[in-house]
Amino acid sequence: MFCFNLKRCSLLIFTAFCFSASLPADEIDEGIPPEIAEAKARYIERVNDETAPPQKRDLFGNQYLFYREGTCPNSEQIESQSKKVYNLLKSKQRPLISFNKTKLIPFDNGGTCSAMALDFLARYITVCSKKRSAEERRECVINFQPFYAKNNKTFVSRQAAYNTIEVKADTPQSEEEIKQQKIQSLANYHGMHLTPVMGTVTMRQLENGFDLKGVIDQLPEGTYVVRMLSPANNAKREYYGHTMTFVKNKDFSVYYDNSRGPLEVTEDLGETVREILIDWGIPEFRIYHATCGDRGCSNLKNDSCTMQRSLSLESEDAHDAFPLISWE
Repeated sequence: MFCFNLKRCSLLIFTAFCFSASLPADEIDEGIPPEIAEAKARYIERVNDETAPPQKRDLFGNQYLFYREGTCPNSEQIESQSKKVYNLLKSKQRPLISFNKTKLIPFDNGGTCSAMALDFLARYITVCSKKRSAEERRECVINFQPFYAKNNKTFVSRQAAYNTIEVKADTPQSEEEIKQQKIQSLANYHGMHLTPVMGTVTMRQLENGFDLKGVIDQLPEGTYVVRMLSPANNAKREYYGHTMTFVKNKDFSVYYDNSRGPLEVTEDLGETVREILIDWGIPEFRIYHATCGDRGCSNLKNDSCTMQRSLSLESEDAHDAFPLISWE
């Protein structure tokens, strides 16, 4: 492999080295194939590259409502916050899933996609989904900018807890059921229920003509989670993964990727989703319909770079938490 950008290539080599040095024992013994290790290093480089411009995804006239702008200063893991999230996840884990406390600290700096994406969707369901007009929902999402324009301590600490997830040994159930219970065990943090709308589709199938546009065109209006992963025979059953979300509505649809920001999709949601997934190129994906109870979702992030008060502001109930800060 030839490198013409010394800074980026040095980061890629360093990231790959750090992965091999910090892998849990079960993955070291098993060994990660070189091509997957390289793909994982490229993925981590991409999600941590704060200088990269947004991907061009305006082929159909789609536009970002706001952009991801990087990471707040001093956004290190807060141990007490990670333990709080871990305890809640552990108390609500699905039967095939466990959370390994020995892997809680330190955070692996592998991105915060699940923490940010699930929080974004939980906030949309709770705060925006019942607004009457498309313009009101659009403005509602634009007002999310203080929460998601930059990564911070809350998301880092929460993602560290998410990363402790494992599949219980000698689980006889199908891989489809395992994948469902894994992502559901994370969504439980927000009181969110996920229902798969399709089986696993590989990137090869997608590139060779799988009709994802047809699947998405047939989906009812609602809120959805997209989970991509590189499958593995290890404790997590994956080498790495990426979580994104989208809202489908006849007059306002938005696709959220935490590495870029919320993309308002005004034309051809199905084709837009297809292009985004191919752009990431992670080996397989599933899509889930997401709902919360009548009172909305819980545990919404409520701090920003200028207001690092996550420990006191995260509440067990979104309706207690959200009004504490007004961005009007």
